[in-house]
Amino acid sequence: MTAMHRTEFEPGMASNLPEFLPHSPGPGGTEQAVCSEPNSGKKRRLGISREILTRINHEVRTPMNGILGFADLLLETPLTPDQKGYVETIEQCGLSLLSFWDTVLELWTMEVADLQLVRFEFRPLPVIQEAAESMRSRASRKGLKLDEQSTLSPETRIFADPSRFRQILYCLLDNAVKFTSIGTISIGCEEISGNRIRVAVRDTGPGIPSDKLGKLFRPFFQIDSTPTRREIGCGLGLAMARRLVELQGGQIGCESHIDCGSTFWFTLPINDLPLE
Repeated sequence: MTAMHRTEFEPGMASNLPEFLPHSPGPGGTEQAVCSEPNSGKKRRLGISREILTRINHEVRTPMNGILGFADLLLETPLTPDQKGYVETIEQCGLSLLSFWDTVLELWTMEVADLQLVRFEFRPLPVIQEAAESMRSRASRKGLKLDEQSTLSPETRIFADPSRFRQILYCLLDNAVKFTSIGTISIGCEEISGNRIRVAVRDTGPGIPSDKLGKLFRPFFQIDSTPTRREIGCGLGLAMARRLVELQGGQIGCESHIDCGSTFWFTLPINDLPLE
């Protein structure tokens, strides 16, 4: 019988913020980000960090766009199979670097600056079905089956940011496809007590050791951090997903069976007000 491990994060838990935001225990020992300097000093430091990131963004993105542009031009010229493979590798590495940088900027915005959510009422089930459909071909290329299994009423509405809701879905589905070699991935949504919905992504991957579960949602954490790891990633996706869930009043967590797979889930409150 395999052991099941579970972890979950709720709003207010330690978020491993950047070093220039100190931490101190909150009520009941909960770790919270605090600022020990006047608001003017905080704003000044925020402005400096924003200026630094803006300059770095220019210095990174400008040459990388040049590399990607010329790689794209090279692919349109006569190349041997080996040469084409080399150029495609350059292009893929460049795209990965840009994706990483975009993720860093967005996480900084969530953790330090003021991320503005665009909330309104929408039906989550069509968004879930769309996300599952868009990932199905990628899963199929790996020989995986991707199912959508929901008991949520098509008429159920939530008050949230649909773009960020979609981003959370893609993050969890992307990880499931990335780390599952054989079997099935499923995504489903249900209404649970407390006037909330629960979205769960289940996979038949290798499972997660119990000593790693508590660190899953920390920025830059990777289960396998060795140079020879099979899957490439920066360890920011789940940290972003956690922040997006918390900002919308939800919770996120993971349950895992070693050698049997994992279930990543999150909950969000249901809006019971009628559409205008």
